[in-house]
Amino acid sequence: MAADAQWARNTRVRAGSRPTDDVNLSTSGATGGRAGDDDDDEDDASGYWKSRARRERAEAELAELKLSELQGHLVRADDWAAALARRAAAFREGLLQIPARLSAQLAAESDQARVHTLLEDELRQVMDQLTQR
Repeated sequence: MAADAQWARNTRVRAGSRPTDDVNLSTSGATGGRAGDDDDDEDDASGYWKSRARRERAEAELAELKLSELQGHLVRADDWAAALARRAAAFREGLLQIPARLSAQLAAESDQARVHTLLEDELRQVMDQLTQR
């Protein structure tokens, strides 16, 4: 009995063991172990399990995000921004090319309705290119 009490007083809780599973925690309090050591060991053990649960939860969330990305439900923000920038540049370039493509044709037209139709058709063509990509 004295050997058990001394063993409980001088043995530390192994990292990774639950406080409820460890016999040393329950016997050291009952046999008059050093004051305050039991609470510190319980705090250390519960802190470990809380930290481990938090890490496991974060890893599970990360795995779900990766799966959603692989399935095509999610897109990385930087990839989306790059695609948007490419589309905006293509749209801008298409608009800036309209005068070069139509200037000779519009200069020869005397009918205002025909000029309007040519400009509208060209603008719609540029906008259609934007939505098709």
